[in-house]
Amino acid sequence: MQKENIDKLGVNIVKNITKSVLSDIPVLGSILDIVFGVASDISVENRFELLEIKFGKLADKQDEIIASIKKLDSTDIILLKNSLMDMLVSYNNSAFEKRREYLANAIINTTTLKNNDYQKNTFYMSILNNIPDITIEFIDQWSKRLRNSSVQLNKVDIKFGKENYQRLQKKYRTDIQISSVVKNCIDNGLLDYKEITQNENNLYMNANIIQINNLSYDLLNFIKLRQE
Repeated sequence: MQKENIDKLGVNIVKNITKSVLSDIPVLGSILDIVFGVASDISVENRFELLEIKFGKLADKQDEIIASIKKLDSTDIILLKNSLMDMLVSYNNSAFEKRREYLANAIINTTTLKNNDYQKNTFYMSILNNIPDITIEFIDQWSKRLRNSSVQLNKVDIKFGKENYQRLQKKYRTDIQISSVVKNCIDNGLLDYKEITQNENNLYMNANIIQINNLSYDLLNFIKLRQE
């Protein structure tokens, strides 16, 4: 499906819901008509430029990719189509370029059959659709900065870096605190949380510890461009 059709599909669905369900609600219906109208006028060209650039690098592998897809049975073809549509719609709805970059990688990995477990694709997409942009990049940066280190819950801002987190807040136009992002990660299974007893200077004390887990690495692997 061409990018213009994907955009029109999303806009038409929203418009139909607005007209059929919300248009009779005073004020709200008129406001939503304006918002969706302006959103539909935003050019899709720039939004899909990143995807075009990434796929342009695969031009010499096009025949090979198509040949591999043609070998799939009918069930896998339907699963592949559903995965790609889910990702493309999410890509189109993403306001921030960083999420679109992650999703573009996932789309390429899926198209080239590197992400070929479609149940996992659905699972990872459900997580991505359930967490804000800042949480995704927070986990990405955690994996690079802190790796598998265990961190005390009350020292996350120090270990992660206050200035670094403030840059994320500015980038994603939010004042959400790092403690809320950590809770969001724990609730979605991306950080392990446990209470332990630590020995510091011969004094035993309880501490709340968090640590990145395999699910986070699997999710990051899903949205990072995978080489041959």
